[in-house]
Amino acid sequence: IFGSLSYNVSVYKNGLLLFPPETVRLGNVTVRGLPSFTLLSVNVVAVHGDGTTAESEQRYFQTNSSAPTCTPRNFAVGPTNSSSLHLSWVSPPSSGTQNSVTCLLNGVLCGFTLRYWMKDSTAHVKVEELSPEEHHVRSEE
Repeated sequence: IFGSLSYNVSVYKNGLLLFPPETVRLGNVTVRGLPSFTLLSVNVVAVHGDGTTAESEQRYFQTNSSAPTCTPRNFAVGPTNSSSLHLSWVSPPSSGTQNSVTCLLNGVLCGFTLRYWMKDSTAHVKVEELSPEEHHVRSEE
């Protein structure tokens, strides 16, 4: 409609336009599909039938973290005695590929969750918040 006001919202990563500007009619918008744990910037331009304003000042922000895209590597299990197991693994890679998946940590690795089942049982035990820096031992009597 001639004379109506709209806004072009642009998101940048490292100074490069991340995707085409989003045009909205209201003074707010939720931008979706942004990469996790990434420093980005955004600006807004008002668009009217007679032209556009200058770009607003760039505002910088970091998106929230999310789960890693790849699994821990080199997972191994071995008995230590008749009632204990030793489990070991290496943290997921921070880059590269694993089983045709691009690996991204998507933030700071905080820990691991371990689930295990007893043979012939449908119930499982969940051990959470295993720190990446610590060694853990658990025995079932």
